[in-house]
Amino acid sequence: QLAAELPLRSPAAAAVIGDAKAWPAAQLARIIVTGADRGRFEIYPGLKMALLGRFGALAAPVLRWYFDWKIASVRGNQDD
Repeated sequence: QLAAELPLRSPAAAAVIGDAKAWPAAQLARIIVTGADRGRFEIYPGLKMALLGRFGALAAPVLRWYFDWKIASVRGNQDD
């Protein structure tokens, strides 16, 4: 994430993204190369991404609700 982009981020995007940080390019490249060397077709950087990649379809309804709730709270019209 470019530092110059942060002020342009909408309040809704900031609420959903939270304090997530971008992965350093060198670290991400190392993970991708290691996965490719091992013959993996699915490569997930980190536990959260691995869980989302494996179980995303099951978690989708809850994640959609959560993101809608976060966005609504930023906009000031939260529906409980």
